[in-house]
Amino acid sequence: MAVHFAMTTMIVPRTCVDAVYPGGFEQFKLDNSRNWNDDFAYGLTSPPDKFQYYDDNIVIVDINMDHGAGADIEGTIAYWSEFGLDFPTHIGVVFTDPKTGLGITNCPWLEFDDESMMISSNENLSKFE
Repeated sequence: MAVHFAMTTMIVPRTCVDAVYPGGFEQFKLDNSRNWNDDFAYGLTSPPDKFQYYDDNIVIVDINMDHGAGADIEGTIAYWSEFGLDFPTHIGVVFTDPKTGLGITNCPWLEFDDESMMISSNENLSKFE
């Protein structure tokens, strides 16, 4: 499986969310259900309710329609670092190239499918230790 991405997307391995977030992934999903809505996804997928925020391996922990200064990348990294996660070992950042719409990342455990405009994990996926 894979997840969608937008302008600035922060991704954490699902095993890490399970290991460090109080209540694990299921509680994270409940806590963020209001953020994971169709209004945000409007125009990104068709129909908009098909926007994928997580799969079996990775979870979008923050998504922002701004590039650069408008996205709180440092705040999100600091938040997850308080749980013991390390950037970029456990926290991936994906930017959308404004010219091509394709994803850009230096995260070795993420890979893009340019045809579907989605991102997935690869064999280098980080585990929380």
